[in-house]
Amino acid sequence: MSHTLHLFNPWHDEALAANVQFYSPSLAGRKLAHVLAELPRFWGEEDDEYLQLPESGRVKDLLPPDWTKINSIDPWGWDNHVVEIFQRLGAPEALLPTAEQLREIRHLSSRANVSELLAEDSEYLLFARPGVIPFSSTFCRSMQEVTAALEPLEGRAMLKSPWSSSGRGVFPIKGTLDPVAAARVQKILQQQGGIEVQSLHEVVANFAFEYHALPDGTMEYDGLSLFQAAPGGAYLGNLVAHPAVMERELCTLLAPLAAGWGIAETELPQLLHHLQSSLVQLLSRWLHARYVGPLGVDLLVTPTGIHPCVEINLRRTMGHVAVALGHQQAATTPLQLLQISLDGWQLVPLSSAES
Repeated sequence: MSHTLHLFNPWHDEALAANVQFYSPSLAGRKLAHVLAELPRFWGEEDDEYLQLPESGRVKDLLPPDWTKINSIDPWGWDNHVVEIFQRLGAPEALLPTAEQLREIRHLSSRANVSELLAEDSEYLLFARPGVIPFSSTFCRSMQEVTAALEPLEGRAMLKSPWSSSGRGVFPIKGTLDPVAAARVQKILQQQGGIEVQSLHEVVANFAFEYHALPDGTMEYDGLSLFQAAPGGAYLGNLVAHPAVMERELCTLLAPLAAGWGIAETELPQLLHHLQSSLVQLLSRWLHARYVGPLGVDLLVTPTGIHPCVEINLRRTMGHVAVALGHQQAATTPLQLLQISLDGWQLVPLSSAES
């Protein structure tokens, strides 16, 4: 009987940025990969295999799996470094993406992806509806392009390096591009070849739609996730609840804002379903079967409406973990907060987490 081999590689975004095969993840990344190696059990099958990397990152310390019993590999995200790990463990090439596929995944994972997705929205599916705010995303490859993109935003923008995670490589501009910020932009341009300039919005709450891209190019909706982030974008945790409870919680959060958006509270579920299904259409068009696997789209609640596409993560996300845990909860179970650290993971009652 064949099984899937799972691997939690949280340094995936770091590896994409480095773009080298023989990459050494950060100490924090290696520790997280070690202590959270069991996370994939939340969505994997009982008979699947789960690879735990040592804190040292030394592959030679691992016992290779019996590859005759493995028919697929499911890492957190595909990159050069994770492929190198599996190659050193003797994985059959048929189970690994090709060099061309890895280049495609890296390109699609870049923060150029939001502006590329918007180019597919000729019907304005993400805009032509009350409760959704206008926003802009421009991927710039020179300082001149950055300056031009900032001009219509009147100095209020969020700048994002092409590959980074948990708030790293992301910083706001509120006014002129001072020398310190300009130097930072120039460094990102030199190191990563571009930078995203996105309109800046006041944050009320963060949520995401979690999907799977299928081999035939279609999208499968996995669920809704609500997550908490620090002002700088650093990840703090995901809410966990039964799917119906999660949607009800988000609608409750949006309810005081609905009138100002020009919609009734009773229309909020319909608005969320519209955005979820519109993103299915646009993601299918944009990806065009060039990627198969999990992905998530981050959305933003602002005082004036929902920002429908802040970020696209072409990998598994903590939102997927929370959705998998949510399917195991009863509809009567109170909201909990999923937190991760170098000590492992924990589910905390929401009231305790907020106090």
